[in-house]
Parts: sequence; C-alpha cells; structure tokens
Amino acid sequence: MPPILLFLFALVAIAIPIVGMAYWKRHAGGKWKHFFVGALIFIVFVYGLESVMHLFCLTMDNPISRFLNGAVWRYALYAGLAAGIFEETGRFVAFKTLMRKTSDKKSAISYGLGHGGIDAIMVMGASYLVYAVFMIIYNSNGIDGLTQLMENEGSQTIVTTLESLSPGICCVALLERLCAITFHICASVLVFVAARDSKRFWLYPLAILLHAALDIPAAFCQKGMLPIWAIEVYVAVMAVVMVVVARKVWKLSSPSIENCPPNH
Repeated sequence: MPPILLFLFALVAIAIPIVGMAYWKRHAGGKWKHFFVGALIFIVFVYGLESVMHLFCLTMDNPISRFLNGAVWRYALYAGLAAGIFEETGRFVAFKTLMRKTSDKKSAISYGLGHGGIDAIMVMGASYLVYAVFMIIYNSNGIDGLTQLMENEGSQTIVTTLESLSPGICCVALLERLCAITFHICASVLVFVAARDSKRFWLYPLAILLHAALDIPAAFCQKGMLPIWAIEVYVAVMAVVMVVVARKVWKLSSPSIENCPPNH
C-alpha cells in the first residue's frame, strides 16, 4: 500500500473530529473549550489512570495479573469494565467540575466530540502516520531498515502489519472510528444528564455497562477468539443502539436539565 494513502487516511482520521466540532460550533453554538475538556479527560483517565491500573493488573507479575490473564473471559470482562468505569467516570467528573457551570445539553456533544475525537486521533491518526513512515523505510531499505530502528522481532511484527494493510481495510477502520466517535457522543449525553439530574443518576452506571459491552468483544478479538470483521460489525450495531438510547434520553430529559441548576 502506498505510504501517501496511509498519510491521507491518518489525516482524515485527525480531521473528522475537528471538522465535526467546527460544524457543531457554527450550526449549534458548541464551544471548543468543552471539546478540549473531553480530549483532556480522555488522556488523563485512559492514558494516565487506566494505564497505571493495567500495568499492575495485567503487566506486572502478581496474583491479580495471573488470575486475570489466566482465562480469556476474565481478561475480557476486566478490560471491558475498566474501559467503562474509567471513561464514564471521567465524563462524570468533568461534568461535575470543569463543566459544572453549564446546563446546556449541547455541551455534552462538544465534550463527546473531544473525547471520541482524541481517541480517533491517537488510535488511527497517529498510528497510521507512524505506519506511513515505516512503509517508506520498508520500501526503501527492506526489513533491514526497520531492524535498525527496533529489535528483529518487532520489525517482523511491523512488516506483517504493513503487508496486511489495504485501502479496503483502512476504509473499514475509518468507519469503525466514526462509529466509536458516535458512541462517545451518545455516552456523553447519558452521563451529562446523570450529572445534572439526581433522579436520572442511573444513566451513569448504564453508560458504564454499555461501554463495557462495547469493549468486551474487542478483548476477545485481541486474544484471537473473534474475527476482526465481527468486531467492526458489532461496533456499528452498538453505535446505532447508543444513538437510539441517547436520543430518547435527550428528549425526555429536556425539562429537568433546563430547570436543574448546574450543581444539582
């Protein structure tokens, strides 16, 4: 696959949330500061706090890591719940602290674009930029060029990844990122309502469970027990489910959100 195409797919993945937020600001009055709060909270809670817990629970050798890694279903359940708890708690904390002064539900969309957007930028945008560079090196110097940058085992893994890439696979990955961003936006709506209306606090644990349901199959895929195409289809289905749920919550919660003070 030509490196230029990898660069283009990376740029599209990076541009989608930015263009989406620019459109939301222009047509609905969304605020960039809420977009950046979403991105910041994702980095802190996922790449910071959650990563530290994974280090202890999965990477380091201890009774907990041996237990979780000892069976695929335990690993998958842990991975799904960890993602749900950390990401949805991050949203809840953000809405109760950094965004406590806003009661406009539109801010949840801005936050979701930032939260899901930085995920897309890190997962696909940054990764594909690196792949493009590796592809240039591989096309110029073969595997020897990659071996100079990393251990032989690592270079073999990179070559396998590069050879598996195709325009079709990249398009599917891009669609999967779009579905993931949609999921994040909808989850942000649920948690925003939970943070603003104590009577609907149950939407916060519901968001955790739905998020865990999204990620558990992906963990099985990481262990080679599910094909990647099945995960792509599943993510799309979950995105549709979340749109339906969030739309209903949005409509039913309008009066309570408008009437509740920000710190309710």
